[in-house]
Amino acid sequence: MNTYYGKNRANILQKYHANFIKMIEYQLSYYYTNRLERIQYQLKYHNENYITYLTYQKSYYEKNKERLLADRAKQVLCSCGKKILKGNFTTHQKTNLHKKLVNIQNKNNNINSKINFIIENADGTTTHI
Repeated sequence: MNTYYGKNRANILQKYHANFIKMIEYQLSYYYTNRLERIQYQLKYHNENYITYLTYQKSYYEKNKERLLADRAKQVLCSCGKKILKGNFTTHQKTNLHKKLVNIQNKNNNINSKINFIIENADGTTTHI
């Protein structure tokens, strides 16, 4: 590489990493010193624009209603082995049935990983797998 970057790549990267660490430290210190002011501003903005936000959400839903409902009506396979609607997925994950099935699967996986298989060879010796 005959470009400036090609010739000075190692120097540039070294300076970048040093500046990157300084930049992150500055951002964190700024965040923690101004945290309360920022939270108060966000709460004030939320309270002032709450109605606007709700009307936007309603109009978005009305414009995209068919697509959103079709997406929620898709069936997905949960990690517990049950087929459920995508719109009910988070509700299903909170049920006792889901938790029991996941626990059973975890116990079976632990048991299967602990089982040692013993194979008897033709010459009478055994092999542990």
